[in-house]
Amino acid sequence: MAEGLQEAHKIGILHRDVNPANIMIEKDEKGEPKPYIMDFGLAKEVSEPSVTQDGMIMGTLYYMSPEQSKGLNQKLDRRSDVYSLGATLYEILSGKPPFTGNFIEVLDKIQNQTIKKIRSSHTKRCGKHYN
Repeated sequence: MAEGLQEAHKIGILHRDVNPANIMIEKDEKGEPKPYIMDFGLAKEVSEPSVTQDGMIMGTLYYMSPEQSKGLNQKLDRRSDVYSLGATLYEILSGKPPFTGNFIEVLDKIQNQTIKKIRSSHTKRCGKHYN
């Protein structure tokens, strides 16, 4: 997934909506799962002026970077996509997005809180520690 996102960034494309629903997995010729990033409907060319004005919140809430959740669309760059990829991987590993709640609560948490480590919450639940 990271390699696909990197290729988009290399050619100057920001996805702006990386989330689990936009990751598709198929088996390669060896039968191994291969993920693909899909749905570039909110994508933007970095070199093109944005028609998305600051203040407009676009994307899937639970996976937005702090900048994106504030509607700072003119300041978004590849780091915002990387944050969203991290939030997606967080859910894949933990079973839930980094922040939960209603729309306003999640916006506030994204902007003002640090994501909890998966390891520490897992360790407390099952009493095991993995290196």
